[in-house]
Amino acid sequence: MIYMRKKYREDLKMLMLYILKDSEHHAYGMLSELEKIIGFRPPPSIIYPLFKTLHREGLVEYVEGLRGGRHVKIYRLTDRGREFIERNRERLEEVMRHVERHKKMEELGVRRIFNVIKRLHDEIDRLDQKKQRDLKELFIKFERDVINILSEAEKNE
Repeated sequence: MIYMRKKYREDLKMLMLYILKDSEHHAYGMLSELEKIIGFRPPPSIIYPLFKTLHREGLVEYVEGLRGGRHVKIYRLTDRGREFIERNRERLEEVMRHVERHKKMEELGVRRIFNVIKRLHDEIDRLDQKKQRDLKELFIKFERDVINILSEAEKNE
C-alpha cells in the first residue's frame, strides 16, 4: 500500500512536470489540468506538497501573482525541470500509458466492482452460509468469464 501511494505521487509529479512544460499554472489550474488527463481531480492535500517537493528539487519555480483577485503562486518549469522530463521521457510515456489504461478501466465500470467489494467486506458478517456460497460461485464465474475474454483477445493478437 505504501508503495502504491509512493508510485501514485511519483506519477503525479511526472504529470505535473509534463503539464508545466507547455504553460505555467497555479495549484487549482494544475488540479483542473490533471483532472482532464487522468479523469479525476486529485486532492489539493497531495498537490501542494508535490509542488513544494518539485520546487525544492529545483524542477519548478514560482512567482507570486494575482488570479481572480487572489494572491497565488504561479508555477513554471525550470531548465532543470525540462532536462528532467527529457531524461525521463520513457518514464513519462509509461505513466501516460498507465493513465490511458486507467481511463479504459473506468469506462468499463471497474470502479463499481471495487465499490461492491468494499461493501461486501463491510457487510460480510451479516451473510449466512448460503449467501456466502452464492457469492463465491458468482465470483468464480466472473473470474472465469474475464479470463476467457482476455484469453480470446490474446489469441486474436
